[in-house]
Amino acid sequence: MSNIDYYVNRAIEEIKSESVYRQYTTSLEKLNANPEIKRQVDELRRLNYQAQIKNDDADSYDTIDDIDDKIDELFYHPIPVAIALIVVGIVFIVVENAKKGSRPAIRSIGEITYKAAIIIGLFQLIAAVFPGTSRSGATIIGALIIGVSRSVAAEFTFFLAVPVMFGASLLKIAKYAAVGMAMTGTEWIVLIVGCLVAFFVSVFVIKFLMGYIKKHDFKVFGVYRIILGIAVIALSFVLF
Repeated sequence: MSNIDYYVNRAIEEIKSESVYRQYTTSLEKLNANPEIKRQVDELRRLNYQAQIKNDDADSYDTIDDIDDKIDELFYHPIPVAIALIVVGIVFIVVENAKKGSRPAIRSIGEITYKAAIIIGLFQLIAAVFPGTSRSGATIIGALIIGVSRSVAAEFTFFLAVPVMFGASLLKIAKYAAVGMAMTGTEWIVLIVGCLVAFFVSVFVIKFLMGYIKKHDFKVFGVYRIILGIAVIALSFVLF
């Protein structure tokens, strides 16, 4: 192809592009001049934008779901749960024996430092990965190890549960919303009633437990977990 042919073809392409651009701007002006068509176009743009956001959110939730599924696949079985029950029960007894006769370094909620709170929170992560560990059990053990008194350890554990439970509930709702699932009015009522019942039952149980801890140690919970773990293993062989 000669230089002349090249420049002629390029000029033709530019003319076509300019013609297409003029047609586009003319059509756009006509659309903007019609309020109903403009409203429909804007609505389509809005729906397209929301669809893109949902797709991006779905991708991120897919990653979280993959992690959840992997944890479920590895640990949510009778034997891993039973092992966690037994191990944590033994740790309860060992920690109580090791701390027997020693004076706690932290004897009130106000004495818990940010460092201590972070360490206790890290113990809570163990329960997030290994089912059967018990969130409260893991945090109480962590608190006892760093020198928190039994009553303060239990009290702080209950306080620590509030943001965790609230966040987990919001995450579940967000995951359902991301895939287009919406709760009905009846389901919302059931959820609210369940939360209220759980709250009042928890207040009663916590009051009882705090009174018990002031006079006893956590060894009985360790023994209970060991017995329960052995029972789960026995039942798993019988039923499965």
